[in-house]
Amino acid sequence: MVSADQARHLQRSDPLYTLGNAVAAVMTMLTLRDTAPRPWLLAWLMLMLLATAGHGWMAWRQRGPIDAPAQHLRHATRMSALNGVLWAAGVLLVFPGADYAHRALLMVLLSGLATGAMFALAVHLPALCALYLPVVASVVAAALGNGGPARWPVAMLTLVWLALALVSARQLQATLIGSFRNRHSAAVLAADLQVQKDVAVALGQSRSRFLAAASHDLRQPVHALSLFVSALQQRPPEHEALRLLGHVRNTVDGMGAMF
Repeated sequence: MVSADQARHLQRSDPLYTLGNAVAAVMTMLTLRDTAPRPWLLAWLMLMLLATAGHGWMAWRQRGPIDAPAQHLRHATRMSALNGVLWAAGVLLVFPGADYAHRALLMVLLSGLATGAMFALAVHLPALCALYLPVVASVVAAALGNGGPARWPVAMLTLVWLALALVSARQLQATLIGSFRNRHSAAVLAADLQVQKDVAVALGQSRSRFLAAASHDLRQPVHALSLFVSALQQRPPEHEALRLLGHVRNTVDGMGAMF
């Protein structure tokens, strides 16, 4: 049940996440075009756009109800891994030839991409890790291989960021899954309440039918008793008997008024 909710969440997040990924790739190409050979950058951008378009096309084909949630989650993880590898290739392509300003700009772009990915993919941590790990590994490798004085701080800060991001993603996933479970519990409770309401209505109808039948069954002997009293009152009884018959008549009339 939870896996189906996870798959639906990924499905709803796909369009915006796919668009954001394409925009980030284009911005990276435009802002860092002088940090690497132009043909390589164009080839990388084409691969990114092709992968993004392919993911969007498959997401469009799979729109609607999800019949196999586990398969959908595995597909999301594979696509995230492909996306992560492509972004890692982009980092290794532009990082070595970039100055500190362009590297900082690259880190800002990657941070924005990672933030958007967290909200889209945190519901299924394997998909998020499949994106994060290649990118972080490429940043650390590029920083350490650069040989500059800031290589260790950059590498360490990147790893610290990864740890904090995964902790935040885990908390976000717990919140989302908790909301899914609460929604299912509320639905089950509502169904139980509806069943109990139906039972109560059925019992009320049965009681009404029973009282109607009992009233009919009791009305007949009371009516017969009233006829007997009327017949006795028409005969010339003694004074004491007449008084008692009057009491009986009052009692019969009172019982008849109850029906």
